Amino acid sequence: MGRLTRNPEIVAREIDDAVFLVGAGNDAVFHLNPVGAAIWRLLAEPVSEADLTQTLIDAFPHIPTGQIRSDLGKIIRDLDARGFLVKID
Repeated sequence: MGRLTRNPEIVAREIDDAVFLVGAGNDAVFHLNPVGAAIWRLLAEPVSEADLTQTLIDAFPHIPTGQIRSDLGKIIRDLDARGFLVKID
């Protein structure tokens, strides 16, 4: 996979540490917890999943690397499945 970034058609609203996303033409609201919100912020510019992983490993050294990789993979897959991400080669 190349780099990832936010889909520009997504509306995002930040409230405290959380982010709420709404897709274009979709009334459903998707809530990101503080970690998901941090990932969303990192996706403001195109970034590889490997770079996202390293950033989180550096930011949360007390969390096992395997858990970070697993959790990030799940979040990326979920955001991608909902159309919130754009893949750039």
